[in-house]
Amino acid sequence: MAEHLRLGEVLVNTGLVNDEQVEQALKMQESDPGHRKLGSILLGLGIITEEHLCRALAEQMELEVVDCSITAPEKAAIDVVPAQWAIRHSAIPIHIEGDTIRIATS
Repeated sequence: MAEHLRLGEVLVNTGLVNDEQVEQALKMQESDPGHRKLGSILLGLGIITEEHLCRALAEQMELEVVDCSITAPEKAAIDVVPAQWAIRHSAIPIHIEGDTIRIATS
């Protein structure tokens, strides 16, 4: 796995924010008594949306975003994962491919 970019870098690279906006948010972060993360600050400023943040975080961590309102879980995947485990981990089994189960989580 490649080295992760910082969230600000991902957001700038995708054109969602500019360097000045990231710098502004980072300065706010330094003095934030609640120790909010960069994404939360940019959200609060109205610079990005929750969807922008979700997609940027997924890109940063090299994960896929799954819209569970569009992607229906396969019955076979649901049958393999114990319900209590799924509830405890806020996970939805989506797909089985070979010996791999794709899980959506929030």
